[in-house]
Amino acid sequence: MRRAATLLAVLLAAPALAGDVVELTSGRVLEGQIVREEKGWIGLETSEGVLWIQPEEIKLVRRAAKPKPAPAKDGEADGGTGKGTDAGGSEDGGRTGTGDKPGTSGEAKPGPAPQGADAAQPDADAVEIARMIEALGAHDRTRRVAAADWIASTWPRWKTALEAALATENPDVRLEAVRILDREELAEAHELLVKPLSDRSVAVRVAALRVVRHRGHQQYEPQALDAMRSAQATAVRYEAIRTLEDIGTAACLPDVLAAWVREEDPDVRRRYRRVLQRILGDTLGDDEDAWRQAVDDVRTGRREVADRRKRR
Repeated sequence: MRRAATLLAVLLAAPALAGDVVELTSGRVLEGQIVREEKGWIGLETSEGVLWIQPEEIKLVRRAAKPKPAPAKDGEADGGTGKGTDAGGSEDGGRTGTGDKPGTSGEAKPGPAPQGADAAQPDADAVEIARMIEALGAHDRTRRVAAADWIASTWPRWKTALEAALATENPDVRLEAVRILDREELAEAHELLVKPLSDRSVAVRVAALRVVRHRGHQQYEPQALDAMRSAQATAVRYEAIRTLEDIGTAACLPDVLAAWVREEDPDVRRRYRRVLQRILGDTLGDDEDAWRQAVDDVRTGRREVADRRKRR
């Protein structure tokens, strides 16, 4: 893909960390250190940061040779026999999870993980989360897209990473994190929109409202209505009106009508009227009395709102 090829070209332009080698279907070769593998993806750490490579872009992976462990000292368990039940081993010699083939007994085989080993996992995840946040805030757009693709493609494994990105002090990272919520893979993660909808960044709030209307999250109608009424930033108010046009229900009609009546700017008045038209399924022009009657009829049950399908 053109996007992946561009990303790889950027990273190849700088010195890479020696170690693992990933050969791509395009013929390019990347060197670095593989720090993560998940669902076919590879996270390769280079001098420019971590690059997440999609499975379809990978032709061959050559890993750096790992040093052999030192020979066991006298008195230590010989894990290469394939038998025995010492203090740290099992009857199968600890082969489970090693990936070694039978008969390759030149190296000591590890026994079961000692108690407390799981406690190291959160630290490893914290390192990976930091890498993702750094990539989401990178100046290079291709790195941001690659990180976002990684999170979406492995969802919900890295939900914690997205939550951390939404809580970071960097507004650029928060913005990229909100945009990830607009992906189909995260359609059920709508609860993560609560904070972005009240974010102190105008761009983040606008992006969150856009996700609400794109994904048809009608449960956030009250937040969109509040933004329409109180947002000082024009961009937020306009996006809130547009969101209500897509997901608004009868509940927002009185406020939209009142805002339309008060508004003097012809362009903004048209925006409000589109909301009324979409919900009521009628075109009443600039006749304020007619619109009031229509809204009142809905309130009293004499009229039903239009049967509208969600955008998505």
